[in-house]
Amino acid sequence: MCADGRIAEPYGQKWWDSTSYRTAHSHPKSLQYVAARVEVTNSGSGILVDGTGNTVAMNMTLTNSLVSGNTGNGVAIKSIAAASPVRATIVGTTISANAGVGVNANGAAASGNGSAIAFLGGSVVFGNVTGASNTGSGAVQSFKNNMISGNLTDGTPITAFPGPGGTPLQ
Repeated sequence: MCADGRIAEPYGQKWWDSTSYRTAHSHPKSLQYVAARVEVTNSGSGILVDGTGNTVAMNMTLTNSLVSGNTGNGVAIKSIAAASPVRATIVGTTISANAGVGVNANGAAASGNGSAIAFLGGSVVFGNVTGASNTGSGAVQSFKNNMISGNLTDGTPITAFPGPGGTPLQ
Protein backbone atom coordinates (compact mmCIF):
# COMPACT_ATOMS: atom_id res chain seq x y z
CA MET A 1 0.00 0.00 0.00
CA CYS A 2 1.34 3.41 -0.89
CA ALA A 3 1.61 6.29 1.53
CA ASP A 4 -1.56 7.87 0.12
CA GLY A 5 -3.69 4.73 0.68
CA ARG A 6 -3.54 3.37 -2.87
CA ILE A 7 -2.78 -0.26 -3.59
CA ALA A 8 -0.52 -0.97 -6.55
CA GLU A 9 -1.18 -3.55 -9.23
CA PRO A 10 1.82 -5.35 -10.77
CA TYR A 11 4.33 -2.95 -12.28
CA GLY A 12 2.16 0.11 -11.91
CA GLN A 13 -0.42 -0.95 -14.51
CA LYS A 14 -3.38 0.11 -12.36
CA TRP A 15 -3.95 1.96 -9.13
CA TRP A 16 -6.86 1.13 -6.91
CA ASP A 17 -8.30 3.15 -4.08
CA SER A 18 -8.07 1.11 -0.88
CA THR A 19 -11.82 1.50 -0.33
CA SER A 20 -12.69 -0.36 -3.54
CA TYR A 21 -9.94 -2.98 -3.87
CA ARG A 22 -8.66 -5.05 -1.00
CA THR A 23 -5.87 -7.57 -1.14
CA ALA A 24 -5.54 -8.05 2.60
CA HIS A 25 -7.20 -11.11 4.08
CA SER A 26 -8.26 -10.83 7.68
CA HIS A 27 -9.66 -13.06 10.33
CA PRO A 28 -10.09 -12.40 14.06
CA LYS A 29 -6.46 -13.20 14.89
CA SER A 30 -4.47 -11.61 12.06
CA LEU A 31 -4.34 -9.42 8.97
CA GLN A 32 -2.43 -10.83 5.98
CA TYR A 33 -1.25 -8.81 2.96
CA VAL A 34 0.62 -10.27 -0.01
CA ALA A 35 2.07 -8.12 -2.81
CA ALA A 36 3.94 -9.62 -5.76
CA ARG A 37 5.52 -7.91 -8.78
CA VAL A 38 4.60 -4.45 -7.48
CA GLU A 39 6.39 -1.17 -8.25
CA VAL A 40 6.25 1.66 -5.75
CA THR A 41 8.40 4.36 -7.33
CA ASN A 42 8.81 8.12 -7.09
CA SER A 43 6.26 8.32 -4.30
CA GLY A 44 6.35 9.79 -0.84
CA SER A 45 7.17 7.13 1.71
CA GLY A 46 7.22 3.88 -0.25
CA ILE A 47 5.51 1.10 1.73
CA LEU A 48 4.47 1.51 5.38
CA VAL A 49 2.95 -1.27 7.48
CA ASP A 50 1.77 0.39 10.70
CA GLY A 51 0.27 -1.51 13.63
CA THR A 52 -0.72 1.68 15.47
CA GLY A 53 -4.38 1.52 16.47
CA ASN A 54 -4.72 -2.19 15.68
CA THR A 55 -4.87 -5.13 18.03
CA VAL A 56 -4.51 -8.14 15.69
CA ALA A 57 -1.24 -9.41 14.23
CA MET A 58 -0.30 -7.84 10.90
CA ASN A 59 1.76 -9.73 8.31
CA MET A 60 2.95 -8.50 4.92
CA THR A 61 4.77 -10.46 2.23
CA LEU A 62 6.47 -8.47 -0.53
CA THR A 63 8.03 -10.50 -3.31
CA ASN A 64 9.67 -9.85 -6.68
CA SER A 65 8.97 -6.13 -6.46
CA LEU A 66 10.64 -2.74 -6.88
CA VAL A 67 10.58 0.04 -4.29
CA SER A 68 12.66 2.91 -5.63
CA GLY A 69 13.09 6.66 -5.84
CA ASN A 70 10.76 7.51 -2.96
CA THR A 71 11.29 10.72 -0.97
CA GLY A 72 11.06 8.85 2.35
CA ASN A 73 11.78 5.27 3.40
CA GLY A 74 11.51 2.34 1.00
CA VAL A 75 9.81 -0.23 3.28
CA ALA A 76 9.01 0.66 6.88
CA ILE A 77 7.20 -1.40 9.47
CA LYS A 78 6.09 0.09 12.76
CA SER A 79 4.28 -0.79 15.95
CA ILE A 80 3.83 1.01 19.25
CA ALA A 81 3.34 -0.29 22.80
CA ALA A 82 0.24 -2.49 23.20
CA ALA A 83 -0.49 -2.35 19.45
CA SER A 84 -0.37 -5.14 16.87
CA PRO A 85 2.77 -7.16 16.34
CA VAL A 86 3.87 -6.41 12.77
CA ARG A 87 5.90 -8.71 10.48
CA ALA A 88 7.12 -8.14 6.94
CA THR A 89 8.77 -10.79 4.78
CA ILE A 90 10.61 -9.22 1.85
CA VAL A 91 11.94 -11.63 -0.79
CA GLY A 92 13.48 -11.07 -4.22
CA THR A 93 12.83 -7.36 -4.08
CA THR A 94 14.96 -4.37 -5.15
CA ILE A 95 14.86 -1.46 -2.71
CA SER A 96 16.93 1.37 -4.17
CA ALA A 97 17.48 5.12 -4.38
CA ASN A 98 15.11 6.05 -1.57
CA ALA A 99 15.85 9.29 0.31
CA GLY A 100 15.42 7.55 3.68
CA VAL A 101 16.06 4.02 4.90
CA GLY A 102 15.71 1.12 2.48
CA VAL A 103 14.23 -1.25 5.12
CA ASN A 104 13.35 -0.02 8.63
CA ALA A 105 11.73 -1.85 11.55
CA ASN A 106 10.47 0.42 14.33
CA GLY A 107 9.05 -1.43 17.33
CA ALA A 108 8.27 -0.72 20.96
CA ALA A 109 8.89 -4.34 22.02
CA ALA A 110 11.17 -7.18 20.94
CA SER A 111 8.28 -9.67 20.69
CA GLY A 112 4.52 -9.82 21.09
CA ASN A 113 2.37 -6.70 21.05
CA GLY A 114 4.28 -3.63 19.95
CA SER A 115 6.93 -5.60 18.05
CA ALA A 116 8.06 -4.96 14.46
CA ILE A 117 10.25 -7.46 12.60
CA ALA A 118 11.26 -7.43 8.93
CA PHE A 119 12.68 -10.61 7.37
CA LEU A 120 14.85 -9.88 4.31
CA GLY A 121 15.90 -12.56 1.82
CA GLY A 122 17.32 -12.64 -1.70
CA SER A 123 16.90 -8.90 -2.09
CA VAL A 124 18.98 -5.95 -3.33
CA VAL A 125 19.24 -2.85 -1.13
CA PHE A 126 21.27 -0.21 -2.97
CA GLY A 127 21.61 3.57 -3.22
CA ASN A 128 19.48 4.56 -0.21
CA VAL A 129 20.59 7.00 2.46
CA THR A 130 20.66 4.03 4.89
CA GLY A 131 20.31 0.45 3.68
CA ALA A 132 18.73 -1.25 6.71
CA SER A 133 18.06 -0.06 10.24
CA ASN A 134 16.29 -0.88 13.48
CA THR A 135 14.52 1.75 15.56
CA GLY A 136 13.64 1.14 19.21
CA SER A 137 13.17 -2.60 19.70
CA GLY A 138 12.38 -3.24 16.01
CA ALA A 139 14.50 -5.79 14.14
CA VAL A 140 15.53 -6.37 10.55
CA GLN A 141 16.63 -10.00 10.21
CA SER A 142 18.41 -11.50 7.21
CA PHE A 143 18.32 -14.88 5.51
CA LYS A 144 21.97 -14.01 4.67
CA ASN A 145 21.52 -14.02 0.90
CA ASN A 146 20.97 -10.31 0.25
CA MET A 147 23.05 -7.78 -1.64
CA ILE A 148 23.30 -4.67 0.55
CA SER A 149 25.82 -2.16 -0.72
CA GLY A 150 26.25 1.31 -2.15
CA ASN A 151 24.07 3.06 0.44
CA LEU A 152 25.52 6.09 2.25
CA THR A 153 25.33 3.84 5.33
CA ASP A 154 24.65 0.18 4.61
CA GLY A 155 23.46 -0.72 8.12
CA THR A 156 25.13 -4.10 7.97
CA PRO A 157 25.69 -6.68 9.24
CA ILE A 158 22.03 -7.52 9.80
CA THR A 159 21.13 -10.07 12.46
CA ALA A 160 20.59 -13.53 10.99
CA PHE A 161 17.08 -14.95 10.99
CA PRO A 162 16.93 -17.51 13.80
CA GLY A 163 16.49 -20.87 12.10
CA PRO A 164 14.91 -24.02 13.52
CA GLY A 165 15.56 -24.31 17.22
CA GLY A 166 16.72 -20.68 17.36
CA THR A 167 20.09 -21.34 15.70
CA PRO A 168 20.91 -18.43 13.36
CA LEU A 169 21.37 -19.28 9.70
CA GLN A 170 24.96 -19.16 8.50
